[in-house]
Amino acid sequence: MVTGREPGEGRTGRRLLEGVFVTGVSLLALAVSAYSTYWQRQQARAMVLPRLQLSTWFDQGLVRFELENVGVGPAEIRGAQVLLDGKPVTSWSGLLEAVDAFKGVENRTIHNSTMHSRVLGAGKEIKVFEVVDPTAAARVRAALPRLSVDLCYCSVLDECWRMIDGEHSRHEPVASCQGLPCTFAE
Repeated sequence: MVTGREPGEGRTGRRLLEGVFVTGVSLLALAVSAYSTYWQRQQARAMVLPRLQLSTWFDQGLVRFELENVGVGPAEIRGAQVLLDGKPVTSWSGLLEAVDAFKGVENRTIHNSTMHSRVLGAGKEIKVFEVVDPTAAARVRAALPRLSVDLCYCSVLDECWRMIDGEHSRHEPVASCQGLPCTFAE
């Protein structure tokens, strides 16, 4: 039987079509794999996301600041700055001095803890500052509108945020904590 075609002439078109099909399936598999990897990364990020929150307590003549990690992963605090009237103070003692908290006060007891260079686990809190004298506590409380706390912290995946707590608290993602102010010693 004579068909008018040379032997092997139809195979070239079929091979080309098969090659295009195989390439398409491979690209689809690559896209599905990339999409799956993206969602796995998002899930891992969500499982280790920290979120710091600063609370101020007034009770029976004392004032206390507590820092709590309300997120689901640990927070490594890499930078801390406390500002009074927009100017950095270097310690809780310096803050107390700046607001004359202990002027005429006998009991100068304070409790404080370091915020900088520490890891705060998920669901954990630390008492970072407490004044136990009622007069001194009232003076610190009166100065609160003039006070702000600026912290930079990172997750175990090295994703970082800056928490600025003051009159209008906010959290914002940052590329890293490098170069951000760290003037607070305590």
